[in-house]
Amino acid sequence: MSMEPQALTVTDQPMPHSSGGMEDGMKSAAPDEIEEQAQATPRVWVLISDKRGDDSQSQVIARSLGWPYEVKQLRFTAKADAIREKPCEASSDGLDPACRHLLQPPWPDVVISAGWQQEPVVRWIKQQSGGRTKLVQLNRPYGIDDFDLVVVPPQHAVPNRDNVLRLRLPLHRKDDAGALDEAAAGWLPRFQQRPRPWIAVMIGGPTPPFVMDDATVDKLMSDCRADAKRLGGTLFVTTSPRTPESALQRIEAGLGPDDFLHGWSRGQTENPYLALLALCDRFVVTADSPSMISEIIHLGKAVSVYPLPQRLTRMKRLKRLAQRLVHGLHPGAGQLGPLHRRLSDWANRSLRLRYHRDLDYFRRWVISQGWASSRVEADPKPTSAPDDLEHVSQRIRALVEQKR
Repeated sequence: MSMEPQALTVTDQPMPHSSGGMEDGMKSAAPDEIEEQAQATPRVWVLISDKRGDDSQSQVIARSLGWPYEVKQLRFTAKADAIREKPCEASSDGLDPACRHLLQPPWPDVVISAGWQQEPVVRWIKQQSGGRTKLVQLNRPYGIDDFDLVVVPPQHAVPNRDNVLRLRLPLHRKDDAGALDEAAAGWLPRFQQRPRPWIAVMIGGPTPPFVMDDATVDKLMSDCRADAKRLGGTLFVTTSPRTPESALQRIEAGLGPDDFLHGWSRGQTENPYLALLALCDRFVVTADSPSMISEIIHLGKAVSVYPLPQRLTRMKRLKRLAQRLVHGLHPGAGQLGPLHRRLSDWANRSLRLRYHRDLDYFRRWVISQGWASSRVEADPKPTSAPDDLEHVSQRIRALVEQKR
């Protein structure tokens, strides 16, 4: 039996308390006071679905605000695909009926979300609130002027606007020291006899335009094994839901006698990912996963980003060029003039010449900034990761103050 979706209310702040007993505390919180406090605290909703990378960034932003927030777990039907064909629609029709009870008045002051499925829903929420709700959207939504703040990680190409906030790194992070320590303690007995340095190799999978064929897997394993041999260390290899099943045998064939392999599988009961973040000395991550790359950089650990071959047809290359020209996405571009801006908006909505994602640009960007390297280094330099989270929080707080 499946459980009905629920909303989760989260707060990192202590509950109000009194220096007296329970009776005194109850007396000090009169109903009128409680109502005033509730009205003074902004109401924040975080919409999540099944995109773990997107959902984690939305929740990181919500936690940074210091206000209680409600997490709304949404599910969608096939109607969501049909609504996608109508860019900038305000609609809740794509929601699974079991989720509809989660979106009821009183409407929030702020909604934080990411992903194309949620865009019609957040527009609908703003419509229901009479335009009062402020919308904070991550990545590269259709119709960026529909949102009060668009938070854009560097792998997404979006035109410059006053409501666009560009990040130097995605906001993904695994900084719960307790969880990392617990995972490390659980896995260390299985790892500790293996030679150092420990090199984690985190393998993703084919994500357009990247391909991961047999030749790519063989080269990846050959390069990583050569690095481990050069440094006298051990490989700790993990795969992901995107890794092709056909790759597992080739990965295993490329391992040395002391190396470790954890193959992802659905329904698995244990996963060494947090333990590897805590214990490993160096990391190799395939270029299709900005989320894992960012998590490692935020931990201050040495990571190299492994390039994957790209398969771009001539038509796709022409489309990418058109996107850059029409949307003003070339390096150093400022805000578009009025006519160019109207052309960009029309092309995005009517021609489906969408803002694009460039994962290989992200690889080149983090390497050029010195936050990552192209190969495993014998003596990596310590990195200081940029963190734009406070800037994002300030922009959202300013939106709420404007509304009040």
